[in-house]
Amino acid sequence: PELFDSNVDYRASDKVSTNIDGASFSLVWQCSTDTHLSRYCPQFEPQAKLNLGWILIGHCVGTMSPTTAPNFFQLSEYGDGCP
Repeated sequence: PELFDSNVDYRASDKVSTNIDGASFSLVWQCSTDTHLSRYCPQFEPQAKLNLGWILIGHCVGTMSPTTAPNFFQLSEYGDGCP
């Protein structure tokens, strides 16, 4: 996800990343889906010690390339046409 930007009006379920000084990875955060907590997301940058409105969902290294998903496979039919 994009880096946190204090000029963006984040809403519930939005995702951002934050860099960690000296680390080779970024933390990934999601704005809470709770109505009361999500209102804090535009006001506070997510941090490990203060994450009001933000939920830490993981970390990432570099960028992700697009996937080929979904992949469709031909299924064999059995009986009355159920795969």
